[in-house]
Amino acid sequence: MKNKLWKIWITAVLILCGGLSLRGDTVRKPDQEKTESLIKADEQELLDDVGPSVVRIEAGKLFGSGIIFAVRQDEIILLTNRHMIEPGEPVVMFQDGKSAQADVIGCSDKYDMGFLRVKFSDLGDYTVDSCRNVRYNETEFGNLGPGDDLFILGSADYPAGNLFYGIIGSPSVYMEDFGTEMLWAYCEVKPGMSGSGVFDQDGCLIGIVCGGNEEKEAAVLPLDKILEEWKAGGY
Repeated sequence: MKNKLWKIWITAVLILCGGLSLRGDTVRKPDQEKTESLIKADEQELLDDVGPSVVRIEAGKLFGSGIIFAVRQDEIILLTNRHMIEPGEPVVMFQDGKSAQADVIGCSDKYDMGFLRVKFSDLGDYTVDSCRNVRYNETEFGNLGPGDDLFILGSADYPAGNLFYGIIGSPSVYMEDFGTEMLWAYCEVKPGMSGSGVFDQDGCLIGIVCGGNEEKEAAVLPLDKILEEWKAGGY
């Protein structure tokens, strides 16, 4: 397969990556209208279910997306790309308009991911009942294969404001630019969607966006690697 030119979607800075090597079981590009029709019938239900779990993150001059990974009694744990939170002190904006500065509690040495924390005490009347963490199903994730439907929900324009549909090209492809096995998707992404949640047709998390290209393909850090770091970090 020909080399791909991948772009890490962050505002003001486009990190160009070349020489992407893809291998494994893949499928040809989908009929976009047909793919969208499979999910759009339940679009509002999906947005109502998943939207509150998707946030916008600003760090210095950069902005991108993230997801609420866990909700605790006194704090919210968020997940995004490492390259989004290394430049400066991140500010998180939620779907309902609330915002607060976040603390970086850990970044992976292996993958382009990191965890943030926002305390409820910094959000006024925002409570544990006001937000929602993403759902995931490890068993169903393990059953994903080429051609399965997915959607990406990100915050390039505003929190949970960018929705794109696609399919899995391969659930596991080694991508040299990322130095690991990634999920490869046929799905559009745009600048500002680094860290966006990638979901199966039932609204369960299957990964986060790490990069994309002009051919409407996305490089996704898969759920199994996210959980590996989550458990290893003891967050």
